[in-house]
Amino acid sequence: MIDAAAVALLRPLLWGAIYGYVVFVFMHYLVVPFSATPKQPPLRMPALANLLFSHVFFVGIPIAMITRHFGKSQG
Repeated sequence: MIDAAAVALLRPLLWGAIYGYVVFVFMHYLVVPFSATPKQPPLRMPALANLLFSHVFFVGIPIAMITRHFGKSQG
């Protein structure tokens, strides 16, 4: 049986993008609304695309690449 972590190590760009998207959804729709920040107006499409792009390419993919690098060296 293939381990889920091993599959993620094989395709870091795909899983990094998915992880970045999940982090964005979690933060934007769960964490921020329940925080003490003032209410924000609804996002327009360019701002939403910018936030999503940032989470995918600056959070998800780098974390997946680092995980792949150190995951390979340990086993």
